[in-house]
Amino acid sequence: MSLNSVFVSGNLTRDAKLSTAANGSAVLSFAVAVNQRHLDSKKNEWVKSTVFVDCVMFGRRAEGIADFLKKGTHVAVEGRLSQWVRKRDDGSRLSSLSVRVTDIEFSSSRSVTKKESYDPYSLQEIAHQSRASSYASRDEFPNTGTNWMAEL
Repeated sequence: MSLNSVFVSGNLTRDAKLSTAANGSAVLSFAVAVNQRHLDSKKNEWVKSTVFVDCVMFGRRAEGIADFLKKGTHVAVEGRLSQWVRKRDDGSRLSSLSVRVTDIEFSSSRSVTKKESYDPYSLQEIAHQSRASSYASRDEFPNTGTNWMAEL
């Protein structure tokens, strides 16, 4: 049995970037900074570190939430791990991993001030309304061995 399920929670490292694939479908890319800590057994103290996770989302739902995903926004992402392989100019292969987002929830942004109007419930409603179209678009780019990013 194989299992490919990823759950990540953290803050966006930059504003989400919305682009269009060759077939006209929306492609939203962003990165999530996940803080973690582990015990250094030699020093007997906790050490903090950060993992940066690249994420990509497709379809109408990606278009609907793109404007709300700004640097510092806290998100919880669910998806599948995907490997992207590209050929470099010299012929060598470059491989990277990213999360292909199937569900996302977001809350406050660190950049929101008291003066700004911010209603996390309205943002969640936007995400909820576009959820159905996200499920329909999950398989727009089946694993055909081709690199969809090269078409951008």
